[in-house]
Amino acid sequence: MNKLAYIVAASALVVSAFGQGFVNVNNRGLTPAQLVTSTAGAPLSGTSFVAQLVYGANGSTPATVLGANMPFRASTSTFVGTWNPGAEGIRTLTGFDTGATVAMQVRVWDSAVFSSWDAASAALAAGGHLGAAPTQAGVSSVFTYTVGAASDPSSQNIVNFRGFQLTAIPVVPEPTTIALGALGAAALLWRRRK
Repeated sequence: MNKLAYIVAASALVVSAFGQGFVNVNNRGLTPAQLVTSTAGAPLSGTSFVAQLVYGANGSTPATVLGANMPFRASTSTFVGTWNPGAEGIRTLTGFDTGATVAMQVRVWDSAVFSSWDAASAALAAGGHLGAAPTQAGVSSVFTYTVGAASDPSSQNIVNFRGFQLTAIPVVPEPTTIALGALGAAALLWRRRK
């Protein structure tokens, strides 16, 4: 009989380890609305900006990407400052069952300038980027989400998300441009001495 009890307990652990919960990633349905704003403080719009939602165990730094990158709504949209998750916005949280608390974070960047969050994050850390024009990117603070019941879609909203403002990323001159400028200045000084 003890053998059967051990098998049942082990099976329960395996099933819970492979559990999955759900979250509605729409940020437009929150009350009050939780918007992402530009460096000027206006609700973000434009088709080149994308949002990425990452998640992980509560208390950790979220790192698992939750689905595809989501484009922001166009400036003519009623829901400026929100991203378009497509369809219903329901995503699967692998490894987390109903009632579990999950750490989440939102990353936003201009996909016309950076091909990935890693590139945008590196430019943020460096304080600039090599490119044609200044741009913006940002990351939200980490927030928690308690996995709602699959039978109750209203319990699946990311209610603890708080909107945030993007950070400006200026263009830094390429090293060759700096070298040319230094050569030009040296030539002017040399000519002046003559």
